[in-house]
Amino acid sequence: MGGSGCACGAVVGAVSALGLMFGRESPSDVAASAHCMQLARELHETFTAKHRVICCRVLSRGAVHAGPGEPHKAAHCIE
Repeated sequence: MGGSGCACGAVVGAVSALGLMFGRESPSDVAASAHCMQLARELHETFTAKHRVICCRVLSRGAVHAGPGEPHKAAHCIE
């Protein structure tokens, strides 16, 4: 976050989207909070089962980063 390389932006974005879609609408909505937490946990487990880590620095080691006008360099990210 903030360019630190500690968390994969795709994972952070996905968890944020889960919170928007399934998160609680009031502080007392414990059921929605628990459901959203479970979904985030499943996302984390699925991602780490496939990639072993969520650390951006580790995931992108050796990658060729695309800049503006270079979408072909990021094609591997779509897989």
